[in-house]
This record gives sequence, C-alpha cells and structure tokens, in this order.
Amino acid sequence: REPVKAPGGSDPCTPWVISWRGKLPGKVVHTAPVSLCDGFATLATLSGVKTFKDWKSDGVDLSKALLNPAEPFPERTFFLHPAGWPAGDAPDRHKSSHFSVRDSHWRLSELELFDLTKDPGSRSNCFDQHPEIATSLLMKYSAWWQSVRPALLDPSRVIVGDERQKIVALNGSDWWPSRETDQAKGADDIPDQASLRSLLETLADPEKSKQVPSISGLWRLHASRPGYYKVTLWKLPAEAGAEERTRLGQLQVGVVHIRSGKFEVKTQLYQGATSVTLGVDLNEGPAELEAWFEGQNGEGKILGAFFATIERTGERKMPDPDWIVRPK
Repeated sequence: REPVKAPGGSDPCTPWVISWRGKLPGKVVHTAPVSLCDGFATLATLSGVKTFKDWKSDGVDLSKALLNPAEPFPERTFFLHPAGWPAGDAPDRHKSSHFSVRDSHWRLSELELFDLTKDPGSRSNCFDQHPEIATSLLMKYSAWWQSVRPALLDPSRVIVGDERQKIVALNGSDWWPSRETDQAKGADDIPDQASLRSLLETLADPEKSKQVPSISGLWRLHASRPGYYKVTLWKLPAEAGAEERTRLGQLQVGVVHIRSGKFEVKTQLYQGATSVTLGVDLNEGPAELEAWFEGQNGEGKILGAFFATIERTGERKMPDPDWIVRPK
C-alpha cells in the first residue's frame, strides 16, 4: 500500500519481519504494535548476547512471544513526538504539535483518530464519531508528557570515558548554543548532510567563505571518569574518502580552540591540515565542550568543528597550551 503520512514523516504501520530458520517458527503473524526500540533487547536474548548489569533497554524483550506463538504480545500504548524544537525553547510550546498516540486498536494523531482494526492505513478520520476514545488517548498523552518533561528540560548528555565505548563520536547535530558568541548560527542551520555539504562547498571557495557567518555550538557531555581526554576535530567525518577530504575538508591557516568550562587550549592551524588533535582535562560528571576554528570564514568569525572524536587516554594532567599539532 501507499505510505501514510505521520508525525515526523514516518509510516505508522511499517511491518517488522523476522526470519531465523531453525530458531523461530515460520508463517506466524502478530498484529500487536511493536517499537524499533524492542529490537535490541529481543535480538540480544535470542542470540545469547550478555548485556551489562546496569543496562536498561528502552524497549521490551519480545523473544518469548516470537519463540512461542501462543505467548501474547504485551499490550502497550505508544507515544510519539519528533521533538526537534530550537535549543533553549520551552518544550511545552511544542507539546501539541506533531504528536501521535497509538495502541493495538486506535491511533490518535493530533486531532485525527483512526480505528486501526478497520483502517490500518489511517485514511478515515473518526474523531467526531468516538470523542470519548480521543479524550482518553489525549489524557494518556498528557500524563506521558508530564512524566518525560523533566528529561526534556535537562539535556541528554553524551557519555564519554566509559570503558565499554572508549572512543565516542560527536557531530554538529548534537550542538547546544555556543558560549563563545551569541551571534553564531547552530545545529538548526545545518539540519542535514545536504545542508552541511553545501556549506562546505562554500567554505572551500576562498572568496565565498568570507561571507559565511559564525557557526558553532557546544557539546554537553557526562564524563564517566575524571582524566585526560584526547579530542580530534574535523570538518568532515573520519570515514570520509581521501578525495572528498582533500576537496572539502582542508583547514586554512588559523587557530583552533577547545574549551571546557573556564579551561581553554589553543594551537596553530597549518594550511592543508584536515584534522587536529588537542587534549583537555575533564572532571567526573557533567561537562561542556566547545571546539572552533579561526581563520576559516573571515576575520572576527568562528567555525565550529562539525565532527570530533573524544577518548580518555589517562589520568588528569595540565596540557601544554603551546603543544603544536602537525597536520596529518
């Protein structure tokens, strides 16, 4: 069938097909809704993968129902909100926009109600015929919103320094508003790869690059352990090809800065470098990290590092501000 428009542009009735010959019974159809978040917990159990003791899944382990067709799927109500409002904006302003609530029978999308047992494609709005159902789902949505609201007001921090993932990748999509200048554009201005590529094409032109405004942002982190962290910065992701890195990823002569709280490290940039590595001390707990280049888009403006990796390499130490990093 044709895809159905839903909040965030997703299809609300995408089938989930699992085939495992010799492990799962075949030709079994379950009609209960599931979430993509159920996948990891379910597949970990089926494959015998051991998870960490303190790991908590956002989904539900469905392995029992998949192994035994007589086992019922759990009855659940799902809530969807794409979020994505500007950083610093009040979440409650966006509570009523683009949300969806669904269970195995009904789906409420803002002020449209659909009976999924008769209309799985969500084409016929029956809000006026079943106002009591719509009211019930709206009340459930409001209760769910209140339960997650504290998390919406507190940033979801990127965990670094954990032994289980030694190298953590960061990118501009995770930026919060810059602390270095209130004039900088941020993550909302480079929402996708196409926008970033267009920006990099402009920066590659010496004349056009002068017209690019300041663009930067900071990463909100949580350091699992205190220590010395190595941070490598790029304009392109680490996996970019050599040709693309040469054409779009080269840095101009200038200065690179990295700041965490009141502590700042900076060093010289050399013409043609495509990456630069600096080190910074982080205490255990919440941390804010901002990295930016000067000399890339005109005088007096800054350009944030669109991509970075961060890795704990040892105990805390005071890094040398004059440490010179040679281009690779």
